[in-house]
Parts: sequence; C-alpha cells; structure tokens
Amino acid sequence: MLLAVAAAADELPAGILGGLINNGPLGVVAAGALWAMWRAYRRECERTDKLDAEIKELNSTIQSQVIPALSTGTEVQRECTELLREHQQRERMRWVRDREN
Repeated sequence: MLLAVAAAADELPAGILGGLINNGPLGVVAAGALWAMWRAYRRECERTDKLDAEIKELNSTIQSQVIPALSTGTEVQRECTELLREHQQRERMRWVRDREN
C-alpha cells in the first residue's frame, strides 16, 4: 500500500495527497484508492485518444479510397443498366418482327 501512495505522490495533485496522509491509516487507504481511480482515469483518457486517432485515420481512408470507388461503381452500374435496357429493346423489336413474319 505504501508503494501505491509513493506512486500517487508523482501523479496526484500535491495538496490532495498530503491532506489524506495526515488522516492516518484511513487516509493512506483513501490515497491508495484515489491513486487507483486516477490511474484508471488516465488509462481511459489514453485509450480514448488512441481510438480517436484511429477513427480519424479510418475516416481519412474512407474519404480517399472508398468514396471514389463507390462513385466509380455507381457509374458502372448506370452503364450496365443502359446496356440492359438497350438489349431488352432490341429483343422486343426482334420479337415483334418475328411475330409479324
């Protein structure tokens, strides 16, 4: 427990730790608990920063690669639809000519 209090001395604001230690063993336990919460808070802040950077990187990838590919895919789909429409019209015309003959 004393190691936790010593480690907390480096990370926690100075006034908080001194005030807790003056309260005896209960203060030492409170200081240790406060240190543990502070470490968990810092760990979550670091994790959040890392995830934010990853999200920015993924958004950049989406903007630079995925959106242009989707635009190209949309154009190709449009061309395919036009070709199918033309093919269907030719088939209908052929069917009509065959019925007339």
